Order: sequence, then C-alpha cells, then structure tokens
Amino acid sequence: MLVEGAERPLISVLRRGKSVSDTLRIMPNEPTMSDAEANRLRANRLIAFSYVRVSSSPQDYDGHVEGQIVEIATWAKLLHVVADRFYADRAVSLWQRGSRHRDGAQVALRQLQQDIVRERDGRAIIVGVDVSRFARNRDKGREFFEWVMEHGFTVYTLDEVFTPDELSASNWFDRCVEAEEEIIRNSASADRQHREREAVFAQTGRPSWGFASTGITRHIREAHGQLVERLYSEFFKGATLTQLAQTLADSGLWHARDDSPARRKKKVKQLLQEPNFAGLQKFPRVGGVRRLGPTTYPGVVSYQDFFLMQQLVPHRVLGSRRQRFYMLGRVNCEQCRKPLVPADINYLRQDGQHEKFVKHAYVCPEGGCHPPRVYDADLMHLTLKMRLQEHEYRSGDKGFYTRWMNASRTEQRSMLRDNFHFNFIATQDGVEWPSRLRNPA
Repeated sequence: MLVEGAERPLISVLRRGKSVSDTLRIMPNEPTMSDAEANRLRANRLIAFSYVRVSSSPQDYDGHVEGQIVEIATWAKLLHVVADRFYADRAVSLWQRGSRHRDGAQVALRQLQQDIVRERDGRAIIVGVDVSRFARNRDKGREFFEWVMEHGFTVYTLDEVFTPDELSASNWFDRCVEAEEEIIRNSASADRQHREREAVFAQTGRPSWGFASTGITRHIREAHGQLVERLYSEFFKGATLTQLAQTLADSGLWHARDDSPARRKKKVKQLLQEPNFAGLQKFPRVGGVRRLGPTTYPGVVSYQDFFLMQQLVPHRVLGSRRQRFYMLGRVNCEQCRKPLVPADINYLRQDGQHEKFVKHAYVCPEGGCHPPRVYDADLMHLTLKMRLQEHEYRSGDKGFYTRWMNASRTEQRSMLRDNFHFNFIATQDGVEWPSRLRNPA
C-alpha cells in the first residue's frame, strides 16, 4: 500500500469526514521493497485500539464478538493499520427496555480510554465496527464523543471517520439518534408481534394452512404434513419450483380465489420457508436476526433439512431494502452466468445447535443454478471496492474511487453501468473481472 504524503504522520493525511478507504490508495504489493523503505512506512502506521461489544449472552455464545474482531482485522489488514489491541464488552446492553436511559456498564471501553490516554501515542486511533457498538442512544453517544474531543482522538468505524471537531460531533450524534430510533422501532414491532401471537393462541380462530388448533394447542394435519415432506424430498432430488407448484395443485389441499402458476409457486416458497413444519417457532428479532426455538409439537421435516432449505430457497429482498445491494444487475453467477438477485438468509437456532448463515446475500434467480448458489453480499461489496481501486490505478482516472464512495446508492449503480460495459462475476472469494476468469494467468 502506498500512502500519499507518507513522510508526514498518516493521521494528517486523512480527509475530514471521509472513510479511510477514501483517502488511502491501495496499490499492488511491491515485491522489491527494501527493508529501509518498509521500516519507514511502518513508522507511520496507525495503531488501533479496537472496541467490540454484544448486547446479550446468546450473541456472545454465537461468536458475534469474534466476528467483529475478524471484521476489524480485515479492515486493518487492507489499510496496513496495526490492530493487536482489542477490548470486548460481552453481553452488555446499552438499552433498557421501555426506557431511554442507558443500561449496562462498559468496563472494557473504560479500560480502553484509560490505556489510550496513558500511552498518548500520536498514531493511536479508536476503532469499532459501527457507532452503535460505542453508544446505542443519544445521551451515551454525546458523553463518549465529548471525551473524544477533550482528548483529541479520532474514531474510525468500518465506513466512516470521526475527527475531534464539531462537524464530526454532529455526524456522530446523528448516527446515535439513528441507532436509538431503530431499536425503538424494533422493540415496538416485537411487542406487536408478541401481542398478535398471544391473541391467536388465546382463541381458536382460523388456523394457518396445514395446522389444526384446539385452544392453544396446535398440531400439523397429517395430509398436509405428508405433502410438505414430499415437497422437500422432490426439491432435494432436483425438482424446480414450477414442478413443486404443480405437485401442490395436484394434491387438492390448497385452493386460492385467483389461482395461477405464480400464486402456486409463491405458496410453495412459503411452505418451504415455514419453520413450524420443522417443529420450530419464530421469536422477536434481535439485532435484525430471526431467532427460532422449539415448538410444543413435533415437525414433519428435520431441523437440518429446514436450515439447508433456507439457503437454497432464501427470502428475496424487495422494495426499498434492495437499495443497499448496489451491485444489483451488475454481477453474474460464475456457474450459470445469470444476473444475481438479493436475498436475506438470517435464521438462527435458540438452542445449542447454532446454524449460522450470512445475513445478506446475492443468489441465483429462478431458472439459474439448481440448487441456487449463495454469495456473501458483504464480501462481494468489499472486493468490489478493491476492483474499483484497481480500475482507478489502471485507467488513470484519478479520484474515481473517491467519487464513487461519496455517491448515493443510485449514483453508485449508475457509475458502475456507465464505466463498465460488462457484469462482474461472483465467486466464493468475492467478485472478479470477467477477463481474469477467462484468462487466469
């Protein structure tokens, strides 16, 4: 990595209010770099005091702390930042249900503050995955950043830089407000879902398709359970959703007022994505993750088959939520070469058997690979940035990567369309140029 102005301390080169990757230009490794040159560059490396936090014991057990450490280490490796000091608060919530008052004590964060002040190294920075790790409400966020400004430190997240000035303080406060509003919305949604679920179990009412109820006791109807087992079996043997839709129609167990092939395919996907048939029930989301726990009745398919099916038939992302997938329409599957579509795959078990999947993904469309291939969206977005930096270096279009990073999601997609008259190719390691896959040498 070559850094413009490497003779000066690296912190003075970073532009205010921009991400680190906006101001650092990643270049191919120089195999002929001398020890003297390497030592000169090492002397200017930033030293990260990294902070990670999870709110609950299940998140700690799932390895979310270690996941944040991996994300920070990947970021530091990309930017040649020294990252060997990590401070972790495990199962420390910054939100008290039904109140805006702060809750847990961040012992590790306090230790980080003491250590970084005591050492007073001009290259020291504070790093976290995002603002919500440091503060989950506006009061705690304001308190922390006042300390940052008092001591003159710079705070980095994976996407932004906050320098000790009033502009960054305003941006930091905005992020804390966003985090607070998000958790209020999630809490309200969880409460509403809980009330609705209790209302259903409190009365007999109309049961869900395939289930019968007696008071609050539910069970799967025998014929419907056998049909779901058959749908799973045929899909794993290679049947398409269109073929499964015909199987559903031939069973005579499902009828719709406006029956059509599209409606039958949609119903098949709902049945394959329904955890109740695996003896699992949904719990309120925690941190955007769908959590599942056992029901009081047995399922007709195994846990393992259900979780495998969620990878093969994921929840497609619709509406405004598609905006975060800015490679939509610009990346093809390496196998079927069809444009990928965005999807969410984020079920987790509540017990000791923790199946873990990527939270956001690109998957093959219907008619593509069978079963569909699943690509980690976050990994693809990271490697796309590396491809764009290579493009800037090779084309001589200085500032292209910075302009792209500062653009909105819509503008980013337009820039990809206008500058690259081909689609990138998705691999399990990220995205690649089509020409590089055709000519590996």
